[in-house]
Amino acid sequence: MPALYPPFVLQRSVALIKSHINYKFLMYYISSPYFQHYLQKNAKGTAQKGIYLKSLKGSFISLPPLNEQKRIADKVERLLNKIDEAKQLIDEAKKSFELRRAAILDKAFRGELTSFENVIRDSNNNLYNLPQTWEWVTLETVFDIINGDRSSNYPKISELVEEGIPFVSTKI
Repeated sequence: MPALYPPFVLQRSVALIKSHINYKFLMYYISSPYFQHYLQKNAKGTAQKGIYLKSLKGSFISLPPLNEQKRIADKVERLLNKIDEAKQLIDEAKKSFELRRAAILDKAFRGELTSFENVIRDSNNNLYNLPQTWEWVTLETVFDIINGDRSSNYPKISELVEEGIPFVSTKI
């Protein structure tokens, strides 16, 4: 049985389910991959597949005692809430990721991640604390700058990418 199934809607007929079992247990059972698989396998129709009420009425459910149904439903609800909380924390972390990344890079290239030994001004006359052994240099002293001239002897950008060589695009 596949782990995930696309959402399934009972649409042709409205089925009002008057339950003699724990309603949360039934809700979680109906949304379970097991029951969703059953719905997918038993759907009828061509343009829009659906489950007829007769098929729905004839479907089976593994039914524990009422107190066990409640315990299972409560446990499922607690676990799903933990997943929702984890998802929210992940979303919050994603939002702050870029700000944290920029702050770390800023500190790294101003020498704040190592010991401070002197104060220096950059090419824009901004004051920075840099380690004594650091210096300001122009980019052209540490790498070749390719202007994109097709007549140059440098490889094409696509060739650099294929070889895993980093490059900076000046396109905005």
